[in-house]
Amino acid sequence: MINKKLRDWYNKFNKTGVILPIKFGLSIQAVKKILGQPDNYSTAKMNTGRSHILIYNQIEFHFDIFDNNIEKLWLIYKDNPDGIVELCIKSIKS
Repeated sequence: MINKKLRDWYNKFNKTGVILPIKFGLSIQAVKKILGQPDNYSTAKMNTGRSHILIYNQIEFHFDIFDNNIEKLWLIYKDNPDGIVELCIKSIKS
């Protein structure tokens, strides 16, 4: 079942291109406060160590360590079952 907060955010993004209240640089806790608990959670190996990924209805929110050892949102990503990218928004400040 799709999280209502996620659905509302995604529909607004699709119509306007605005990703607020989600924005790059947010912490894991801040994203959870906005969207609620994720459907799933994962980690990936990155240059800086482990990157954490919150997954809401197949939309991945990627966090990596940048300044002062604080994890920050740097990528929002979704692909379809065939592996075709449907959504990829990357911070240019990473």
